[in-house]
Amino acid sequence: MDRRSNRLVGIANSLHDNEVGAIPVQRLHGCFSAGRVDLELEGCQLLPGFQLEPQGNSFRKLTKARSQADGSLEPARWGFQFLIDTPRYRYKTSTDALACEDPVGYSGTLTSSEAMINDPIGPEPGVHYLCLIGVQAPEQLPSRALMANSLSIKVELLPPGKPLAQVMIGHLPDGGARISWLRDPDVVFYRVKRGTPETTDCHDPSGYRLLRTLSRDIPGSALPLKLCSVAIDVIGQSSEFRTDLIQAAAP
Repeated sequence: MDRRSNRLVGIANSLHDNEVGAIPVQRLHGCFSAGRVDLELEGCQLLPGFQLEPQGNSFRKLTKARSQADGSLEPARWGFQFLIDTPRYRYKTSTDALACEDPVGYSGTLTSSEAMINDPIGPEPGVHYLCLIGVQAPEQLPSRALMANSLSIKVELLPPGKPLAQVMIGHLPDGGARISWLRDPDVVFYRVKRGTPETTDCHDPSGYRLLRTLSRDIPGSALPLKLCSVAIDVIGQSSEFRTDLIQAAAP
């Protein structure tokens, strides 16, 4: 509400992925005649609209380029598959969500039977937007109402590179150790194993298990031991094997 005029200026709406957006209501002003709604009025800018439903599970809100063995990077891609209730659609990408309402830069019309966008993202890290509008025919003009109904899909592109396994080790009063695994934004989970220093090989991939909690206390009676850690990032890349030799605290 505008406190000065007591007029309704926007509606808070729950959007995809539990994000909250504010939808302005000024476009409703031209849709009333004698107190009744009429979406066919010349000044009404609510139509045309369209309905879109994401499909599949290849789309990631948080992603990054994949590091190749030769040091090159395979770019991240949108992988956005969807159903749309118009015969055709147009799209473009941008780093500005408001650019979705600008008709400049949109693709030609594409048939809705091929509703899959897999263009590269970036390469600059940061927030990127996929802009979409549904259209009825190739010659449909980008009216203000149509562009105001454009859909923006947000993705955050992280800096490239493999993840880093980060471990903090603190000593407990009883001589044991408290181990904490740290998570950067791109680290999803860890795999770990532990054993006697003489027989445990951290570079042997066998024996690793999913880490259930990010902190664990090891009693002094179980020390010394060798701790092996591997971090897994948002696209499934593994870090280098990390080795920590944990000794009992001095009395």
